[in-house]
Amino acid sequence: MENLPKSGFTVSQTEYFPEINMPLRLTYPSKTSARFHPIHFHDFTEIGIVISGKARHLVGKGTHSLRQGDVILVPRGANHGYAEMDDFGIFNLLFIQRRLPLPLLDFGSGKFAKKIFSTRSGEPTAEKLMTLEPEQLQELITVGNRILGEEQSPGQSFYFLMMALFMEILVILDRAYSPQDEYHTLSAIPAALEFLERNYSHDIDFDVLAKKLGMSRRTFFRHFRVAAGTSPLVYLNSIRLRKAFELITQTDMPLATIALECGFGDCFLMSRSFKKLTGITPSALRKRSISGKTVSFISTLFPAGKKL
Repeated sequence: MENLPKSGFTVSQTEYFPEINMPLRLTYPSKTSARFHPIHFHDFTEIGIVISGKARHLVGKGTHSLRQGDVILVPRGANHGYAEMDDFGIFNLLFIQRRLPLPLLDFGSGKFAKKIFSTRSGEPTAEKLMTLEPEQLQELITVGNRILGEEQSPGQSFYFLMMALFMEILVILDRAYSPQDEYHTLSAIPAALEFLERNYSHDIDFDVLAKKLGMSRRTFFRHFRVAAGTSPLVYLNSIRLRKAFELITQTDMPLATIALECGFGDCFLMSRSFKKLTGITPSALRKRSISGKTVSFISTLFPAGKKL
């Protein structure tokens, strides 16, 4: 590392964008195991996707390791280079932001778009954004190869197709950087809460519920906890206990019937759950209710509409 160049050179737009109508390029240099690639500056933006091998990424005065699937961002004006390359292959997606006729639509509000199109003040710095999953990387390679093929032998509607393929790559990266399940927090979790409120008396298969909402079980539980402050199972149990409290104190329905009505399955399970939360059994609660003794200290656990 001590033999690395102390200063860089500038790679200009004219070198990669000879045609004024085409403010984007995809390059794929030959794989290399060279000791280093000189530090250089860009006057355009670069997104690098490591296709194979590994290397050290030189960023300003620091470095970080790169491996297959890593994605880096090099903003306009940032300097970077590579060292210790081992069978290193990388797709370089180059574009001039101010010349892109890009219809951002809902893409523009995502985290990835805000990152790559950032206009923050201060010295720009190259950085590693994420590591793609193998299937995401393969999907991107497929699109990238189509771009390279078009650049080598342009066909009809060349510019139009290049822009479409460019946007497809951005979508792949956007979904990898901000996974689609992140967007379910506001839209799907309220639907899950409503579903549990309506179906608390039935057996709930959370795997099935998560699938209906377009999420894995793990993702569903994670977002549910963020939105509701607790797990789906604890939330469901709180609904059942709240409903049981209402029926125990306001009706003369048998406790066994209440247990079934509230989704506990049997009286023993309801009693155990109830005592664990309130410190009192359903039968003791009913006796207090019948005798007119206050149960306010328990009712504070189940105020109307409270989600425990």
